[in-house]
Order: sequence, then C-alpha cells, then structure tokens
Amino acid sequence: MRLSFRKKYNTSEKIKEATLNILARDGYEDISMRKIAKEADVALGQLTYYYKTKNNLIVAVVDEVLDMFYDGLKERVSSSENKTEEIVSSIENVINEDSQVDQLLITVISMAQVNKRLNKRLNKFYEDILGFVSSCLRQDNPTLSENDSNMKARLLAGSAIEGMIEKSIGINNLNNSLIRETANTMREN
Repeated sequence: MRLSFRKKYNTSEKIKEATLNILARDGYEDISMRKIAKEADVALGQLTYYYKTKNNLIVAVVDEVLDMFYDGLKERVSSSENKTEEIVSSIENVINEDSQVDQLLITVISMAQVNKRLNKRLNKFYEDILGFVSSCLRQDNPTLSENDSNMKARLLAGSAIEGMIEKSIGINNLNNSLIRETANTMREN
C-alpha cells in the first residue's frame, strides 16, 4: 500500500503529501512548518492558512492515513475467502514492501505517547483493527469464541508491530517467520 493524498492535487493535498513524506522519511523530531512548506512548494503563509498549527496538520494527516490503511485492509480482506490468510499477507506486505507505512506507524506510535489527540486517534484505530481482525477470525472459524478471537487478533497485531520495530532497527530476519508462526499457531489452537 503506497500512501498518497493525490486525489485532486490542490494546495491542501500538497501540504498533506509533504507532511506525510517528511514524517515517514525523517520522523517527528525533524518536522517543522518551514520544512513542510518548502517540501510542498508553498509559502509558509499558505501553509498556516490551511493548518494553523503543526499539531493540527499532523493529526489531519495521521487521521487520513489511518482511515486509508483501515479501509484498504477491510476491502482486501472482505473480498477474500480465507480472511485470516489475507490479513497475514497484508501485514507481511506492509512490513516487507512498504517502508513508508511501517515507518509512519512507528512514528505515530511514538508521537502518541506525548500527544493526547494522536493517542486517542491511535487507540481508536487499534481497537477498530482488533475488532475487524477478531471478526474475520470468527468468520474463518465459527467455533472460535469471542475471547479467543480477540486474543488471537491481539497476538497477530503484536507480531505485526514487533515486525515493524525489528525492520526499523535493522533486524530483517524474523519478520516473515514471526508473523507466519503466529498465524500457524492461531490456526492450530
């Protein structure tokens, strides 16, 4: 999944695209309104016209990205016969092929520790993802209890987050096997 806001590339979209690129590439520490304006090729005054503060802009970008990620996952998984396998494949794809998404998610997780608005939004995203994955697991295995499907959804989410962290710090050898092992263990139990 490649992240992009290019629906109708207006000034607001250029600003969000630049913010997304900087967040994914450089992280939160290196972002400033001036840097965003320069990357978006807009005047600083234009930037502050659309987004009064850096925090408002970042929350708007993160909000839209999380919605795109969740909607994309739901679309891929909902049309699949084996929902669990599609979830695992989607997670592997994000970790192994799309460093922009996993870098952004790690950045957002870090930022949420000090930003109440992002923390609230990330919590909602996490609960939505867990609920969706849990529901899919029960669809694939109707005998699975709600408690068991919730626990397995959390295991899978934990494996995905661990894979993203490993990749971000340069440990690439466990990503696929950890997620596959978790999925296989979930199927056996």
